[in-house]
Amino acid sequence: MEDHRDVPACTPDELREIGLFGALPDDALAFLCSTLKVATVPAGELIFREGEPGRDLYVVLDGELEVMKASRSGVDARVALLGVRDWFGEMSLLDVQPRSATV
Repeated sequence: MEDHRDVPACTPDELREIGLFGALPDDALAFLCSTLKVATVPAGELIFREGEPGRDLYVVLDGELEVMKASRSGVDARVALLGVRDWFGEMSLLDVQPRSATV
């Protein structure tokens, strides 16, 4: 993932549109915007793999991402398609478990 620290992560209005952040006050949204990182992910690149440890939450600002889950036979199957304003990765922050899927 390419990190773009010189690109503004977002605006408070953009964050307000994301359900996860919608109820936060303006000052909290402004703080988040000042600290969040924006990453550009090339098509086909993995964000993380099922079973890996996780410490990050992600928000989709542009594009689409596939969520894949390994079947019992070990074949990855798409279980979800994420788009703009979707978020993922929060489960590993809340329950301190390895990633439950590949994105």
